[in-house]
Amino acid sequence: MSKARIALVACMAAGMLFGCRTARIHRNVSVVGAADSATRRMEANYFVYDWFSAHAKISVITSDGKTDFGATVKAKKDSAIWISISPGLGIEVARVLMTKDSVRVIDRINKKYYSRDYSVLKDYTALPVTFETMENILAGIPIYFDARKTKANRQDTLTMLTSGRNKISNTLYLNPDYTLWRMDLIDSAMGKSLNLRYRDYNRENATPFAQDREMELNDEKHTNVFINFSRVKVNEPQKMPFNVKEKYD
Repeated sequence: MSKARIALVACMAAGMLFGCRTARIHRNVSVVGAADSATRRMEANYFVYDWFSAHAKISVITSDGKTDFGATVKAKKDSAIWISISPGLGIEVARVLMTKDSVRVIDRINKKYYSRDYSVLKDYTALPVTFETMENILAGIPIYFDARKTKANRQDTLTMLTSGRNKISNTLYLNPDYTLWRMDLIDSAMGKSLNLRYRDYNRENATPFAQDREMELNDEKHTNVFINFSRVKVNEPQKMPFNVKEKYD
């Protein structure tokens, strides 16, 4: 697999979509109720921005070895997500621009360019994905979670919120301050699940942002993806150049 292809896969993995196995913790669990209160406290911690930018270090570990690369991420709320991917030495290998109705990609290694709707992400997940889904993934906001149908439990110092709809269940594990620590998605129809972990919350802005994220893929290559965000900037207008000047297929 080319570095550009790995980078694009990890870009979607940075979105932390689907196809992962869920690790389970078995400890004393007692029902505490008060799901509405816990959900409101969690939602108060949702990362909010108008403009966003950050650098991301991404490691993809498979049975074939380890690949490290960097990415610059920029976003304008309700408008666009822009990603520039560089394996090393500052040389860009791919550029991605997501808007409400399209996903555009420049693959500089293979000299290819394409613009498609979000059905292109079916290669990475069987779940429906929209621009709003990708925004929530970037911000660390739960996806496929129905706050109207939620049960609350207690597991040691963690609060658990479980929601389900259309054969998809989502269990959230919240830290004592109600920031998200882990998210488990299970698609019973497809027989797939997703486990995500969020760590190292940056609290310099009005709402916390998880800088470390981890994902384990249950695929043939036993893929693990680790993402570390740094140089996070909020509400500083950003340029998102996406000019296709070279000749691409």
